[in-house]
Amino acid sequence: MSLHSLSRAPLMIRVPSIISILEGCLLFTIFFPYVPGILPTDTQPWFFALFCALFLVKSLTKSQKVSSLGISKNPILRLVAFLILGFIFSILVRMLLNGLPQITRIFSFLQFLTALIYGLSFHKKGIKEELFFKIVITYVVFTIIYFVTNGVVENLLVFRKVDTTQLLLSGRGARTLSGEPTFFVLTLLNIYIIKKLLYPKTTFTKSKHILFNSLLLSCIFSSFSGYGVAILGIIIICEFPSLLIIAFIGVLFFINDILYYLDNTSNRALNILNLVISGKGGELLDFSRGYGLSFGVRFNALIHNWNRFIEYKILGGGFTSTNVGGGLVSFLAEIGLTFFILLTSVLIKIFFGNFGVRFKMVLIFWFSIRFMSDSMGIPGVGLILGMILIHK
Repeated sequence: MSLHSLSRAPLMIRVPSIISILEGCLLFTIFFPYVPGILPTDTQPWFFALFCALFLVKSLTKSQKVSSLGISKNPILRLVAFLILGFIFSILVRMLLNGLPQITRIFSFLQFLTALIYGLSFHKKGIKEELFFKIVITYVVFTIIYFVTNGVVENLLVFRKVDTTQLLLSGRGARTLSGEPTFFVLTLLNIYIIKKLLYPKTTFTKSKHILFNSLLLSCIFSSFSGYGVAILGIIIICEFPSLLIIAFIGVLFFINDILYYLDNTSNRALNILNLVISGKGGELLDFSRGYGLSFGVRFNALIHNWNRFIEYKILGGGFTSTNVGGGLVSFLAEIGLTFFILLTSVLIKIFFGNFGVRFKMVLIFWFSIRFMSDSMGIPGVGLILGMILIHK
């Protein structure tokens, strides 16, 4: 062996190992997006930083193809390229007209965009279905730790807007490795959808498949959140439709005991359910008080962003607004027509794509939630949109 080949051997060994480490870290940021929380915001910068590092390493390594990041000749990529150009043009125009944009919101969109690109090739990563089982087990363990320690781990590792004690006293439950219970259950819903997109037909045995979904549903239930109740229901419809019939019969049989418990519980999610069952669901539409207050904040942000999109429908607002809220609608308001085309393409793919009817219901439900609220810099959101677009 020549001296030249000996000098190159260590580099060829190290580079693939670096790529594997970066790929592993990227997966961690997708499934545990709030850990560790170094910035006082829901969107942490880890995915974007790791994606850029991975792109750089693969670009400098002749043995690796940049196309493995999703950068390849693909009809869907033209749509993404169109989105990027629209984003850049919107920013430049609004800088000339309205001044400097909000840097933090631009970063959230960039992280969303890189996750979308990564999602285009995510099905090629060779991710084992067993990984999802281990992820759910991890969440189960840390959820138990959360209740035992009163959220010590989350207080140390995750940025939070509300203290754990205040959350528990208000009737809300676990926010395992997340900023609040809502973020926790939405992360679990992301994990469920990513698994279903990768494995429409599970490789698990029947018993392990039931165990996986049972553990996932247990974690969702432990959040005691309104979103948790809705997500619990939609996953049960998709995975265990016959269970709804059994549950309905059980409710009828124990209706008096259930109503008594609902009247005396401090659980937030069950109190919301009690309002609906007792015919007082209209109170949730009173956005000035009670449980309706949190819905009102999201609803007002939705209306604000939709009106902003109507006003700047072609070029978008260019991320110059400070009153933004969350959800895909906030990006729609700031980017305009190009983002509208992207969202329309996703909806067309959901309705006419090769998905099962019940899973289409889950995707529509997920899209509706993500359109109206929540942080869009979370990598799972862009990743799932990319996976839907590339799905055959």
